[in-house]
Amino acid sequence: ISDWVRVVGGERVLVESLTPAGKDPHTYQPTPKKVASLSNSKLVFAIGLSLEGSNITPLLENSLNPNATFLVLGTKVDPVKLMHHDEQDKGEEHDEHLHGPIDPHFWLDPSRVSLAIDEIKAQLSIMDPDSSDYYQKNASAYKDQLSDLDQHMRSVFEKIPEKDRKLVTSHEALGYLEETYGFDVIGAVIPAATTDSGPTAANIAKLIDEIKLTKVKGIFMEEGVEEKITEQIAQDANVQVITGLRVEYLKEGESYVEMMMALSELIHNGLK
Repeated sequence: ISDWVRVVGGERVLVESLTPAGKDPHTYQPTPKKVASLSNSKLVFAIGLSLEGSNITPLLENSLNPNATFLVLGTKVDPVKLMHHDEQDKGEEHDEHLHGPIDPHFWLDPSRVSLAIDEIKAQLSIMDPDSSDYYQKNASAYKDQLSDLDQHMRSVFEKIPEKDRKLVTSHEALGYLEETYGFDVIGAVIPAATTDSGPTAANIAKLIDEIKLTKVKGIFMEEGVEEKITEQIAQDANVQVITGLRVEYLKEGESYVEMMMALSELIHNGLK
């Protein structure tokens, strides 16, 4: 989010990210200095949809300046339900926007990021109406970049044989690639949208069976997320482990667009 706000706000905003570069928002524990920045902020954005973990969510609820505006972007972008969540009520049909766990990883679809940019632009313009034209210009230029990014990702993914466009990951993070780009998400080591709990033996056995049945080419492994279990599953299913998957944070100095281009290339190289 901080990258998006910096792009739209430019030199007229001071942006502080509660979760620093390289840190998982599911598990990061903010420092006292980070917490203090909340109380001084006029405008606070979050992804929401349970992305921010139990260490961050209470801070967002309790440490804000009472005069600050707090906006959850995830509810503004037409989010989708987790497509392969292991629900207890499997026999029931649900409206994906109203029932069941929602997938917070909407930034994997640049068109949904474009909707988030509209929200950021609108809130900055409310806070600083004299600069509304400036924010509008920045937002429009960035949305053009997002459109180009979408086209780039489509061209990269189209090079993957259709029969191989199957994804298994460390946790349920790539559902929007299925929604937007036609992948088939077979499953995840952790069958949940967060990484703060591990898989059960039943989860593992089911995933191994699914990998064998669907002839998945490999498991995309996230650094620090059940690495030993992932390697064991890959060995038992006789598939490769594809390292380097990074969905939920930017590296130091990296932009969102750069992260997504790297992600698309990683998936292409792993499945081609």
